[in-house]
Amino acid sequence: MKRHPRLCCAALCSLFPLTSFAQGSPPAAPVRPVVDTYHGVRVTDPYRWMETPNNAELREWMLAQNAHTRAVLDAIPGRDSLLARQARYLGSTVTSIRLDDQRGDYAFMLIRRVGEEVRRYYVRDGLYGTDRLLLDPSAVTVPGRSTARGAAEIEGCVPSPSGRRLACQLAVGGSEKGALFIVDVATGRLAEAPIPRARRASWLPDEQAFVYSRRPESPSDAPPAQHNLNMRVYLHRIGTDSTSDRVLFGPGVSPDIDVDPAHYIDIRIPLGSTHAFARNNDGTTVNDEIFTAPVASLNAAVPVPWRRIIHMDDEVTAYAAHGDDLYVLSYHRAPAKRLLRTSLAAPNFSAAAVVVPESAGVIDGMTRRADALYLHSIERGMSRLRRVPFDGSLATDVPTAVRGRHLARTGHGRNMAGGDLHPDGLDARARRLPLRSRDAPARHPARAGPRSARRND
Repeated sequence: MKRHPRLCCAALCSLFPLTSFAQGSPPAAPVRPVVDTYHGVRVTDPYRWMETPNNAELREWMLAQNAHTRAVLDAIPGRDSLLARQARYLGSTVTSIRLDDQRGDYAFMLIRRVGEEVRRYYVRDGLYGTDRLLLDPSAVTVPGRSTARGAAEIEGCVPSPSGRRLACQLAVGGSEKGALFIVDVATGRLAEAPIPRARRASWLPDEQAFVYSRRPESPSDAPPAQHNLNMRVYLHRIGTDSTSDRVLFGPGVSPDIDVDPAHYIDIRIPLGSTHAFARNNDGTTVNDEIFTAPVASLNAAVPVPWRRIIHMDDEVTAYAAHGDDLYVLSYHRAPAKRLLRTSLAAPNFSAAAVVVPESAGVIDGMTRRADALYLHSIERGMSRLRRVPFDGSLATDVPTAVRGRHLARTGHGRNMAGGDLHPDGLDARARRLPLRSRDAPARHPARAGPRSARRND
């Protein structure tokens, strides 16, 4: 009988609990109570000392914890031989691969192979082309965060509309505070110097510029909270100095728009859209405040004419625009959410048309593509994908090969003015749809023909 090494490992661990091989007790953490009073209630924190920056005592305690764990694992009978067997089966295979985006024939992927600590970004020309490395985070230095290489991770990448360029956000130590790197896809080289403290890029249609969010540089001795204040959105043109980038949105930018300095903001430009969408969120709610303006106005010398289309109290969790229509997922008087349609020029959610009513399943995602909207919902623990045409015809289910397989969703945050749904295996009836399984073979293996862009179209 053929045995799988992972199953063997699980069985081994279940038969021999880790505590059976423990070498003594784990090192205890010192308890030093600190008492705070909040609204008349005393709250005791026994481990406040662990929050002290550059804490040598905490480091020594964690190293001791790690040494104890190492001793427990190393004492498991047969563990070394099991690891060696796993290496024989899995040593040369890919442990993690994710289709991140597509532009025409270009497929952009995040891959982490066995033995690699971080994911790297690759591009493939055609479905059966060769994977080509575009960005290795261990080979670059993130400005302002570390002078050493090998400490960064890829937080997210956005290809330009044709796939000519790539904007990647890298961060150090899980901080989510890093820099934007611009890569030339044809050569795999950095197109210009990285932009520090920047994130959430979105390309303009001409691919010569993009918008991004950035916080100002704070003194090293500033309070931790100050480093998270006054985020603004800028316009950067390829080949120019980022210090001269034009500010488009944020605290104090538009006199008619009040943006709290502590809020999270960004701008998204869906593929093919003539409108840009600015998001304002306080970081504690799924409800965003959304503004829109013509894409052309981002390049103008005058202030951007932002217009609010969604308030934070509108009970809207996702949105998408198509032509003159604005589609929203709303939980107002519908806890499981429903899809509404209203005017983009003058939204009125109280009089909006109900496109997909609330049902037994909870709608938890919406993606706009060129041909339709796609709704993902969970019904009795099972995934359901529905296609909602823009022509007003009824929504239809997208068949999946295996019932209950959940859909991996990518896109620009919760409110996807554009995005993608990658089903884990559509059956033959669905292969004619724009959404197609990542592991389904192409009809003509010799050549993967042009395919429409997956995100923001």
